[in-house]
Amino acid sequence: MNLRLLPLLALAFALPGEELLVRDLRLSVGSAPADFDYELRDDLASTSGSDAFDDTWQVGLRAAWSWSGPGRSWGPIVGAELIYEQASFGAGAYDQVALRGLAGLGWQPGDDWTLSALAVLGAGRPSFEVPVATGGTIATAGASAQTGLLLGLEWAPSRTWRLGIEVGWSEEAATLSGDDVELELQRSGLSAAIGVTWVWSRQPVRL
Repeated sequence: MNLRLLPLLALAFALPGEELLVRDLRLSVGSAPADFDYELRDDLASTSGSDAFDDTWQVGLRAAWSWSGPGRSWGPIVGAELIYEQASFGAGAYDQVALRGLAGLGWQPGDDWTLSALAVLGAGRPSFEVPVATGGTIATAGASAQTGLLLGLEWAPSRTWRLGIEVGWSEEAATLSGDDVELELQRSGLSAAIGVTWVWSRQPVRL
């Protein structure tokens, strides 16, 4: 081996990895927690228990941004996401629009891969058509608060596009009312989504 190459090899191993760069717009589709606890109140009585939606799905549109030092493969990420969710429940349905803020860390170990861990805090406007035993439904609407944690993995087939999967844990507390009833709803559980991401800028912003 030519000893004159040793300084070049040492320099190559000392070079930093791929610099983290997140300037993203992401479209995703996935599932949300189905199990919930509830308390239903009217002028005459109050009932509570546990149940589950028949199925749940959601679509999301997210914008995300990262800051990183020169050559640094990790850094903070912040983002905002608009979510539309729908779930079926017998003859009724639950749906909501929610706005979520996200903050956490990202790591880019190589040219094609990006890992992320993000905390979630959001608020929504749900509505729930609750089926009743005598037939028909009770229409309720209200507000919800959401928290959670998301873990994501993305692969980049090109410099402009990435494909990814995301799994997480989410919790939601919703208060709804209508047709002379009040409904408290608590949900928690696993969520999962797949998404496609457009990288709209390659210009880094330094810390």
